[in-house]
Amino acid sequence: MKKNELITILRDRTISTVTFKRTSNALSCIIAAEIKQELADWEEVMLLPILRAGMALLPSFMEAFEAASVGFIGIHRDKQAQPNLYYKKLPQITPHTHVIILDPMLATGGSTLLTLNKLINAGATPSHITIVSMIGAPEGKEAIHSAYPEANLRLAILDDHLDEKKYIVPGLGDFGDRFFNTI
Repeated sequence: MKKNELITILRDRTISTVTFKRTSNALSCIIAAEIKQELADWEEVMLLPILRAGMALLPSFMEAFEAASVGFIGIHRDKQAQPNLYYKKLPQITPHTHVIILDPMLATGGSTLLTLNKLINAGATPSHITIVSMIGAPEGKEAIHSAYPEANLRLAILDDHLDEKKYIVPGLGDFGDRFFNTI
């Protein structure tokens, strides 16, 4: 299936958790393969899922980038949609490390910006960072490009806008809740 077909399935709120996971995994495999081609010359790759939803993309990327190191960053959005860091464990970052941030949804960009700031402080080079999201909002895309124009942002699809609660429209609901069946 193509990316747009998979996203259409993911948007269907009536599908089972099993179907959501399988569809998400299929889309993640396609995206990972595309990025693997783009980064074929990189020897040092670090995968960095933003907990918890980013964990859904990790297996596909670990398969595509078998030698990659894996870091973890935990960020929780509060009621005002502000990101709060609660966990960070990063492998060593060198000037030759290409970091792939994994987060299936890019809404305001707040969690990604916080992650980017932590990576830059740890020695990452913005042009050596790829941000991977399945679905994004224009507001998040603009926030990332304004702060870090050198970073590579990969979205499977760009949705219309954010609503008053800072949720992506049309979006697909809370990705982590749907993937991990914690609705």
